[in-house]
Amino acid sequence: MSQDETRSLVTRFIEALNAADAKAAAALSGEDVAHDFPGLGREIGTASLRDRIVRLTAGSGFHATDAEIMTNATGSRAAVEFTWRDDAGASQAAGMFLEIDGGRVSRVTLHRG
Repeated sequence: MSQDETRSLVTRFIEALNAADAKAAAALSGEDVAHDFPGLGREIGTASLRDRIVRLTAGSGFHATDAEIMTNATGSRAAVEFTWRDDAGASQAAGMFLEIDGGRVSRVTLHRG
C-alpha cells in the first residue's frame, strides 16, 4: 500500500473506534489481526478484537482526537499520536502502532498515559 492508502485505512480505523463501531474496525483488519491493549496482553483474531473494542468504548464515550498519522515509506507500518478523551472530560496522551498487510490492519498496539 502507498503511504496515502495506509493513512486512509488508519483514519477509517480511528473513525470506527470513535463511533464505537467494533464491526467496522474489525472489517478493516485481517482475520488473524494481533492486538495488544494496555493491561490486557495480546489476543489474535477479529472476533476478539471486536470484543475488546466493545469493552473499550462501552459507556466511556472514548474519542481519539488531535490524531497525527505517520507511516513508513512503504506504507506497511503506521503510528498514530492522539489525545484519548472520554465523556467525563478526562484526557491523556496516547499512541497506536499498526502493521498493514494486504490492505488490512494485521497488528494494532495501543498505549495510553
